[in-house]
Order: sequence, then structure tokens, then C-alpha cells
Amino acid sequence: MFKKLLYSFLAHAWIFALLAIPLAAEAQTATLLSQGRPVVASSVEGPFVAASAVDGNAGTRWGSAFTNNEWIYVDLGATATISRVLLNWETAYGSGYQIQVSANATNWTTIFTTTTGNGATDDLAVSGSGRYVRMLGTARATQWGYSLFEFQVYGTGGGGGTCSSLPGAPTGLNASGVSSTSATINWTAPNPGTNCTITNNLVFRNGAQVATSTSTSALVSGLAANTTYSFTVAAVNSVGIGPQSAGLSVTTPVTGGGGTGEPAGFWDTSGIPTAQNALIFKFLNRTNNRYPNSQLYWAFTLNGVTTVRSFAQAPTFDMPANSAGRMYFYVVTDPADPVTAADPRRSPYYDFIEFTIGGNPIIFNGNTTRVDAFGLKLALRLNAASGEDTVGEDYATFLETREATFAKFIAETPAQFAHLAQPPFAPYRIVEPGAGNFRLGGAQQTYMDSWVNELWANNGITVPKPTYFCNPIEQPDLSAACFRHVGLGQFNPNGTLRAGSTLWNSSASFYATAPAHYYARFWHAHSIGGRAYGFPYDDVGGYSSFISRASPRYMLIAVGF
Repeated sequence: MFKKLLYSFLAHAWIFALLAIPLAAEAQTATLLSQGRPVVASSVEGPFVAASAVDGNAGTRWGSAFTNNEWIYVDLGATATISRVLLNWETAYGSGYQIQVSANATNWTTIFTTTTGNGATDDLAVSGSGRYVRMLGTARATQWGYSLFEFQVYGTGGGGGTCSSLPGAPTGLNASGVSSTSATINWTAPNPGTNCTITNNLVFRNGAQVATSTSTSALVSGLAANTTYSFTVAAVNSVGIGPQSAGLSVTTPVTGGGGTGEPAGFWDTSGIPTAQNALIFKFLNRTNNRYPNSQLYWAFTLNGVTTVRSFAQAPTFDMPANSAGRMYFYVVTDPADPVTAADPRRSPYYDFIEFTIGGNPIIFNGNTTRVDAFGLKLALRLNAASGEDTVGEDYATFLETREATFAKFIAETPAQFAHLAQPPFAPYRIVEPGAGNFRLGGAQQTYMDSWVNELWANNGITVPKPTYFCNPIEQPDLSAACFRHVGLGQFNPNGTLRAGSTLWNSSASFYATAPAHYYARFWHAHSIGGRAYGFPYDDVGGYSSFISRASPRYMLIAVGF
């Protein structure tokens, strides 16, 4: 009996060995091509640089900014046939992403796409060829960005020669988010050079280098109001620094219209203690003396414990690290009201900010938001070792009365939007369109339909159309284009932005034609630098109120009425 079992085992083992021969041969032909190769990313979160995704070390990682439209690509050195891509995700993974190949890092072909990613490890069988391979994120699964421990590309070929020439000069310089203190400079990447990859970009202001960037945009801060500057950009590869671009002239505003323009003392930095935790929050009453500090409150919940204090009781707060922070602000208009006197959180006049704080070094990521509604005027000034960022409602909006702000909204938006700032919402809130008559089944449900039909037909888009007011749309770029009334001739049939599109380089054409998301337009028009969160994908193109800095010191929070 034992001999029969032995002979049977040996016979089957011999058969399995024969069957395994072709698989082993096929595996040997698919080589790991990406490890140690040059890599470029759209953004970097603090110390989590792009090179960490191709270093073969599962203990290091690349992390992106906290927006949906982020990417990372690897230069294989020469054209390769790609058969497998492995993505080893950190907790911050992509539920929607594409794998793309390119011969020149400009024109991309999609060889894999998903909208149902579940994190962990994605081992993908693909078929395509190119020198460059990119993971293009389209939808984040978490409030963070995208983070990869390893981005591995397998196939045959690749390698290539040694980088042997300088990159060309960047083109298409333009500025967005121009305020009295900062501006974002954008450009189109040049030819990287023979067998080369652009590893960095240098931004010059009036001839002096002021910023570096691994993407095709850079925020330049420290500007003076009502001043004209000249900006140029130069690309860098392993050979050296290429020629500078043609100059771009940018003039910062004085006040309003997207500037800051606050008088001295508005951003009061006195009395800020040294942080014992992550950074200090200081609260500024900017209700134009309408309410005292004893009637303004803040509330924050950490580990299930909620702290509620008035601005008079606690004008600062030593904020600890947290993964999903939300701080609420309340105005108690009648201190004799027993309901709000007992619990200020019952006040109908409230608003909030969102943020995450953590890492080593500590990184602050956060924003104001008008995605749901306007409740109180809010502005943030984040101070860090690397500089300052200021977002929120502009000074002109803080100066005016609450009644004037509501009246201005009604005057500056089409008639269909007026009810969003009228009772029963007013005087407490100006609500987003989906909370009003633009909702599913509402009187304005079909407001966007003519534009949706035009956008879909013009681009040959095959994904389902939204059912009301450009909702729902899963593709971030397509959602933003629908709300901003732009995007003709800019999209692929699957709803993704065409390679090489410059659609988001300038906001000049946004909301220029009806129908459009005029609620969002209003907040952009009356925010610092024109940056606001008027809808969920308003971060597309970098036009939201999101700010991010490593090694933060303190944040000033101005609250108006």
C-alpha cells in the first residue's frame, strides 16, 4: 500500500513539474524594471518622497497631497513591454485610479482603470508598452492623499542609455490664486533631455530662486501687496539646470477681489504660547464688535471627549495630533437664552473647519469649507517654519454685516439661487444647491441638464450622466468641469481628462456661461486668493482653500458674523 501511494505521488509530482515549466519560463521573462529608476510625482507629503516608492524598501513610502488628482510615474529609461504592475498601498489608498504608459511623459495611454480599489496590494496583469509608467489617482478612499510603499513595474526591455543633455525651457507660464501675499505659478514641462527625467524645477522671482517643485506648479509666498513681479522657471535633470522660461509678469492686488488687505492687527499674533503638543490655535473675534468674546465659542472632540470654551475663557488651544479633526465655532446671540446658555452647541449660528495633524515632522493639512453651507465668516492663517498660508473669506466680507452678505449673495447669483439665502435657511445659513431646490426631485433638479448633455455629447463621454445638478459624478475632473461650465473637447469617453490638457491652468473661464454652480462662484469671488471649497471636488486644479505645511507653529482663526 505504501509503495502504491509513493508511486502515485511521484507520478503526480512529475506531471506538476512539467506543467510548471512554461509558467516558470514566463515569470523569468517578466523582470522588475522600476526599482531604483528616476521617478516623478505630482506632489509630496512632507518626507514621503517619490523615490521611496521604487527603492525596494517596504518600510518607506511616497505620499501625495490630500487631493484626488495626484500621480506618480517612473522612467524605465527606454521603451519596455509592460505585463504586470504591483501597487503596495499604505492606509491612504486609491479607490479609483488608472495605470498609464507613455513614450514622452506627456501623452498617456490608459492600460488599466478601476473605481473599486480596496487597498492593501493590487497585483495587476496589464498589457502595454512605453518608457514611462504612471499611476494616476482619480478618487481617494480616505481623507488623506495617495500613499504607496512600492510601485513596481514588470516587463521586458527598459534600461536605456545615460542622460546626456539638459532639459528644455518650460513653457506656458501662468499664475493662479494670486493674493496680496502669494501666487501659484504653473507651467508646462519641457523636453526632459535625451534618456533623461526631470527631477526638479526651480522657480525664480526677479532673477532670484524662491521655490522648487517636483510638479508643474509652485506656491510662492512672501509677496507684497500692489507689487509687480517677474517669474521664470528652469527644469533640472541629472546633467544640470536647463534654460529659464520666458518671463511671466504678476501684479498682486491691494485689497478685496481675492486679495487679503486686512489692516494691521487683524491677524493678532500676541499672546501665543509655545506649543507643547502639535501647534497652537488662536481664536480671533472679528464680528466687528457685534458680540463679545464671552458669546463666541469653540468646540473640539478628541478621543470621545468634547471640550467647549468661550473665546474669553480660552483664547488659545494647544492642539494635539489627530487624524480627522473638526473644530466647530458658535455665536450665542442671546446670552439670556436658556437653551444656548446651557449648551452653546445648540446655537443655530455655527460653522467649522477640518484638518489632520500628524507625522514626523508634524504636517498640518486643513481647510475652510462651503461644501455644505455658509454659517459664519471664517479665515485661517497658518504659520510654519516654511512660511505662511492664508485662506477663507476676504476682508471686505468680514467688514460687512451679515445682512449685507446675504443680500450680496442674492444680488450676485441668478434668480434660481436666491432661495438658498432666504428663509427658512436665512438668517442662519446660506445652503449649497443640493440642500435647496436643486436636489433630486426639487424644482431646479434639471437646471444643469442642457449643459450636461452638451458636455457629454461634445466629448463622446460614455459614463452615466448625473441625475441632478451635476450629481453624482465619480470622476473628479469631470465633476469640476460640469460645475464650472468648462471642458468641451477636454475629456476621454471614460470621463477622465485628456493627456496634455491645460483646462485647469487658469480659472478665467470658470462660471462664465450659464448654467453653472453660481453658489461656488460666489464664495470664490469673495475669498482670499479666490480659493474656496464650494463643492466636493473644488480642489481640482488647486483652487480650493486647502492648506498644508510641515512643522507648523500656530494657526490664527478669524471668526466673523
